[in-house]
Amino acid sequence: MSYIEAALHVLKEAGKPMHYTEITKTAIDKGYLLPLGVTTERSMNRTINQDIKLRRDRGEIPRFDAKGDGVFNILSSSQASNADKATASDAEDTVKKILNSLHNEIGGDGYALENLIRALLEAMGFDNIKIKGGSKDRGIDLEADFDTPVGMVHFIIQAKNKRQNIGSEDMQKFCGSFSKRVEAHHGLFIITSGFTPEAVEVAKDAKNSIKLIDGKELARLMIQHKVGVIERITYDTDETFFKKILKSKGASVGVTAQSPETGEWALLE
Repeated sequence: MSYIEAALHVLKEAGKPMHYTEITKTAIDKGYLLPLGVTTERSMNRTINQDIKLRRDRGEIPRFDAKGDGVFNILSSSQASNADKATASDAEDTVKKILNSLHNEIGGDGYALENLIRALLEAMGFDNIKIKGGSKDRGIDLEADFDTPVGMVHFIIQAKNKRQNIGSEDMQKFCGSFSKRVEAHHGLFIITSGFTPEAVEVAKDAKNSIKLIDGKELARLMIQHKVGVIERITYDTDETFFKKILKSKGASVGVTAQSPETGEWALLE
């Protein structure tokens, strides 16, 4: 059993917060882990902290709630729900900010938009990305390849920065450009606004596969792949620390700090 699985089992059975040393001892006593001395305890602490960080980096809700001083608990359903709502709210606010930047700062600068799309495609794992935009682009702004288990797939891409939704006429023009490119397997039509129902129908009826990405999906992809966005770290008070201060009554308080490299906690002199 892994350290994470063992910790989840122990905390679920206990129904209360526990220090990582207590989690480790209980896991060993129950046969979830092999006893490897202090190394096991340190590995437990480091693994839980890494799991919390990894899930946060991926935009997921952590499975553990770090109480401070090496104490952990399973994140309750109410905490997860509140965190999920806050994450969703933050994401929607960021989507609005990205779209505002696209419309107001990039505006009609086609080259800037093409460079943004190229950066996003690179972050998504596309290869051989070429900007084709210009007066003679014939409705194709970029080309790119994507390696799949069944082979390399070639994409042609059109990107437009407009506040108005794309209609059937623009979609038909793209489909016409697409049909002339024998080597193209798929098409991407990216717009910072949206598509009319008629445009969606034209794309569905097209001979080749066309993926439509509207403004909101574009912004979410930029957030997911960290293109044009900055991830900020927020801080909260450590209630355990302040409770310890209040109970000390003038005595020296053992304050611990967590190493960002190892995830281990050590006493500060």
